[in-house]
Amino acid sequence: MKNVLLTVLILLLTLASCSKKQQELEIEYRGCKKMKISQPNYAFLPDTFCKNEGYGGAIRFEFQIDRGKDCFYAISLDEVTFYHAQGIEYNVRSNRSYKIDDPLVIIDNEKVSFVFCYWSNDSSTIANLTNIVVSWNIVSEYGQWSNTLTERIDFPGKPISTALMDIVKTIKVNDYYQIFKIWDHAAEDGDIVTVHFNNDKILDHYRLTKNGEQFAIILQKGDNFLSVLAENEGGSPPNTCSIEMNNTEIKIDAKVNQAKTIKIVY
Repeated sequence: MKNVLLTVLILLLTLASCSKKQQELEIEYRGCKKMKISQPNYAFLPDTFCKNEGYGGAIRFEFQIDRGKDCFYAISLDEVTFYHAQGIEYNVRSNRSYKIDDPLVIIDNEKVSFVFCYWSNDSSTIANLTNIVVSWNIVSEYGQWSNTLTERIDFPGKPISTALMDIVKTIKVNDYYQIFKIWDHAAEDGDIVTVHFNNDKILDHYRLTKNGEQFAIILQKGDNFLSVLAENEGGSPPNTCSIEMNNTEIKIDAKVNQAKTIKIVY
């Protein structure tokens, strides 16, 4: 009889232990569903950093894990697109995924960085690159995905592609001296833009705020073009930029690598 009672007791304890473990796994599983990443950033590295086949380069990406750090298992690059000045895509090879034990990945508490390597057998292909658009997210060991971050990387000294421009508004003014205000018309979530005026870059990787700032431009006689290029989409896509000029507000909602242009006729 004692042996029977002991066996039953062991079974009950085992079931209780399994139930508790199952509850813990369920809590962890639900927590992994809420993985969130933010604050993307990048920096160019020396071309020799990656042991590329042929010609290429290296870029270090950084981001922060806001929720679900314990679930983080791998980084996946959803989109990698290379462009030259005419807005045409180039066929360039690159890394597409990283596990957390990859030597190219560094984890420092909530901060994560990884080295993105790209290469081609054609040196002119690499030399003519103007920008890259990279989208990535993280995945848990349970196969759950975080939100996606997207960054546009501009190569220094390369012009904006006219093929990417989209005229969204035409305004006529009578004064050559104009003040425009630029701000984030939605939630302030880290949206970054680059602004060109008549092919001159006047704001480079400018972070939009709710309050915004004012800037002055001098118009030439005839047609003038103010182009806003989305460098990222912040924490909540799309990039939500507003520009006010001559008492007119123009809302510019753009995806990465889109240039929305205001035509100003003086």
